[in-house]
Amino acid sequence: EPLVVFVEANALHKSRRELGYVGLLQLDYVLVQGLHFGATGEILDNGYSQVEDPATGLDVERTAGFGQPRVGGWLTVDWFFLPHMEARVDAVVRQDDPFTLLGQLHVYL
Repeated sequence: EPLVVFVEANALHKSRRELGYVGLLQLDYVLVQGLHFGATGEILDNGYSQVEDPATGLDVERTAGFGQPRVGGWLTVDWFFLPHMEARVDAVVRQDDPFTLLGQLHVYL
């Protein structure tokens, strides 16, 4: 099929934190054999810390990724140009992070 949908969700448990979660939704579209276009949405919450701030004795503030959801997104072009060889470019945007452009070349043995 030319379109594939992938969904993943996980719970994160750490001591002295509320339960956190991470998840993603990914779409992969094959334009022609070997050329993939993708879009990914992600969400993360590591869980709110139940430990007080030692400097103030007050509860730690809830921030994106720690007690509040932090979101991000990817756009991908993935080209399998020869057997066992792949070139990939990802444009990544995440809340409170700078824009990232990532290029990769993979050679499979």
